[in-house]
Amino acid sequence: MPASQHPAKLSVVDGICMIVGLVVGIGIFRAPCSVAGQTTGMGAMMGAWLLGGAIAACGALCYAQLAKLYPDSGGEYTYLHASFGPRVSFLFAWARVTVLQTGSIAATVYIFGDYASKLFSLGNYSPMIYGVAAAGGLTLINVLGLRLSKWTQNMLTLVKVLGLALIVGAALLVRGAATAQAAETSTAPAFGLAMVFVLYTYGGWNEAAYLTGDVRRGPTGLAAVLGVSVAIVAVIYLAVNMAYVHALSFQGLRASTVPASDVVAVALGPAGAIFVAVLTAIAALGTANATIFTGCRAIHALGTNHASLRWLSNRHPRWQTQVSAFLVQGAVAVALVLFSGLLGEKGRHGFEVAVEYTAPAFWGFMLLVAFIAVSKVVRTLSQPRIPLAFLVASVVFLGMCGYMLYSSLAYTGVGALVGVAIVAAGVPIYVLVRRNDARAKSSLSAAS
Repeated sequence: MPASQHPAKLSVVDGICMIVGLVVGIGIFRAPCSVAGQTTGMGAMMGAWLLGGAIAACGALCYAQLAKLYPDSGGEYTYLHASFGPRVSFLFAWARVTVLQTGSIAATVYIFGDYASKLFSLGNYSPMIYGVAAAGGLTLINVLGLRLSKWTQNMLTLVKVLGLALIVGAALLVRGAATAQAAETSTAPAFGLAMVFVLYTYGGWNEAAYLTGDVRRGPTGLAAVLGVSVAIVAVIYLAVNMAYVHALSFQGLRASTVPASDVVAVALGPAGAIFVAVLTAIAALGTANATIFTGCRAIHALGTNHASLRWLSNRHPRWQTQVSAFLVQGAVAVALVLFSGLLGEKGRHGFEVAVEYTAPAFWGFMLLVAFIAVSKVVRTLSQPRIPLAFLVASVVFLGMCGYMLYSSLAYTGVGALVGVAIVAAGVPIYVLVRRNDARAKSSLSAAS
């Protein structure tokens, strides 16, 4: 059933909870250390976070305008398919299934497993077991209906935001910044790499594009979701970073690898470690659930455009959820968790490695979406009612996407090349799908 033919059940508040819950995830517990390590002082560091919020706001404005032109829940897949055709849109869907969404889900639930294991260990493979259970359980929740999924997300987001507020409050209890030695680095700070980490942490606001068919009031409601969500996230990130620096000092933040734990330990003592473990586990679950919810939309849209993949567009007759898309996405995510647990280095992957793997593919496709936004502006320059803000935002967003694509390739390592190679593997897969499409159409013609 197309997005326009099934009832929209998400309010604007539900949508905001979904996006804030997706964006404010594990990154804010780790990225500030990496950003501080790649900047020369607190001014540059806070400037990077402010710039990240401004870029996200520009992107949000572009997406709000594109949602009016393409009012469908397929999001970026729909934009790319309409502008560049089935080849590019197929590669995007392939990238979401193999790199972008499932990689993010696997990494997030694995971090949930790490922190859950600190509370109650299940043995040598405890993080992997928790990760598989989380990926499977959250996928099931989303299959069982939008109402259950949205209330799960709303509760996880509320607890997460309140927990971060408590961390900020704990930092304010510290009268002076803790002293710590600066982290030893073999390379000079690189602002471009700092922005890779900043925008990775801001990443997820674009997932609102996949809520167009689910949010009440359609594109208008989506614009409200985007604007309010980005503003809330920016305020949260600035407050948390200022709290980290207040409690640890800038050099202490550079030296830390677990700033939230360090802040709470300074304010509350060792008992605070349990609080941080619970909060981080909840944050990971909230991010994973929102990623699962939005991730299946592109897979569902893919099924509507390819005859041989029509089964991906099936909706459950009772729950009205994209059950096939959810199950495919969940299966790939679980496989990645198992691969990491059984064949990885003790089943763990560093935060920087996860960024390397996903960043080039993410910014490459975002650059194409930004190009679509700019092209729409150019085509409508003669119209007197074109929003000036849309013109400025689309040009700025295009330039920053190009810069971030360059930075994600220039400053990262082998992980980036692996992600690019997996996306490229989608080319022969597309050829095979197109052949099967032709056969399916021939069979239908012969039957009729």
